Amino acid sequence: MATAIEAPYPMFFTASGVPIEGGRVYIGVAGLNPLANPQTAYWDEALTIPAYEIQVSGGYMRYNGAPGRVYVPGDYSILVQDKYGATVYSRLSHNVPYEDRFMTEVRGTLTRSMRTPPSFNFDLILESGRYSWTNAATANQPAVCGAADLFALDVYASPDGTGIVYQRLSDLSLTFDVLRYSFERKSIDAGATWSAWEYIGTDFVVVSGPATPYTIISEHPNTTVLVTTGAGAFVVNLPIAGDVIGNTIKIIKIDSGAGAIEIAPNGADVIANAGNVSIYIGKQYRHVTLQAQAAGEWIVAGGEFVPTQAIDTNGSHLPLGRPHLFPLGNVIDRRIIAAVALPLAGAWSAAVAASGIGGVPSGAKAIIAKVEISSNSTAGGQCILNIGFSDNNANVPSFSTSHPVISKTGYINAAAVWMFDTQEIIIPLNSAGQFYVYTISLTNTTAANSLLTVTPIGYYMGA
Repeated sequence: MATAIEAPYPMFFTASGVPIEGGRVYIGVAGLNPLANPQTAYWDEALTIPAYEIQVSGGYMRYNGAPGRVYVPGDYSILVQDKYGATVYSRLSHNVPYEDRFMTEVRGTLTRSMRTPPSFNFDLILESGRYSWTNAATANQPAVCGAADLFALDVYASPDGTGIVYQRLSDLSLTFDVLRYSFERKSIDAGATWSAWEYIGTDFVVVSGPATPYTIISEHPNTTVLVTTGAGAFVVNLPIAGDVIGNTIKIIKIDSGAGAIEIAPNGADVIANAGNVSIYIGKQYRHVTLQAQAAGEWIVAGGEFVPTQAIDTNGSHLPLGRPHLFPLGNVIDRRIIAAVALPLAGAWSAAVAASGIGGVPSGAKAIIAKVEISSNSTAGGQCILNIGFSDNNANVPSFSTSHPVISKTGYINAAAVWMFDTQEIIIPLNSAGQFYVYTISLTNTTAANSLLTVTPIGYYMGA
């Protein structure tokens, strides 16, 4: 009987036949859109390693940087997108042959694909197969597991009489905030002696304040940590980078509380360009994915972070996120300031409201503004106008600060001659959605002879 050679891993290609790079695969409920109706897929046939974010590189679905296969417990829908979010392939219903061989629902202690073992003593379960049970008489389970927990066990026994037996265990009764969830061990003498149970790891951990700090242990790589901070700060301590080289850790803030996540490196380890200092996440659903690149070094493999703890205070939230631009055309008068005289030289304006004006939404961190200035000369000669913008009226703008500044210089041959200019700048907003205008200096003109118009053409929400 001949055996056909098959590709070990599925591949996905663009319409032009090029392997997809940077794409995504979404798995959903059969007959429904997988984006709106996802179902859990798995990286292993035993259905113990969920695949939450399936990325495609070189045409292959990638798990820990290597090509992988994805498994589902039954019928499913699928959507494949390229790195631009364009659909490459989709199908609402894939029917799985021999579906009665899949574990699709729990039926007490016995499922379609699992059976109860001949003994509830782990040391005596030596026959290859998949087992599931809950029984108070269970013995020789990992120390963190209770005898009456719900267990799922895969056993692989050597067929050549060498006596090698491998056990992989998932304790289905342990919640995801308990680290030790999956385990493995082996025997090389048909169960006479066993190695110690080794912790494999969970796929994500849920932690919340005030249980801070939370330390990710070295035996727990390739995980997602979901953090609820509440009103206070929450510290997540990273493991030693050199102990988990090649592994990734994703940290997500899942609540809207004011508290920030502080992600602290271990010892002298360095995070990206932030050096041997902590980084921060301060906004709901903001996340960062870190990969242990080498001993002492973490790199940012995804998401974004804030390099200092000054988060969401008076518009200082960094990064600002993507710009939201208004449509072109004179559809609406969006002017925030409309031909208003400048403050006196060396003086601030009153607070100028931006949120809620001209389409700028509440909560915006900054606006992209078209600024028009005009000045009427008081005498012939050089005419100079310098204006600064700020999210507060305490730090005075000048050319030696980081405030956005507009400077207009021109040579006027007589008095009562107008000088005009238009520029685009980003103006930061305070927590109330306001900004201030400051007149730095005036030459051959006055505040009363100078007019300012500010029109938002877009905004940043900090996400």
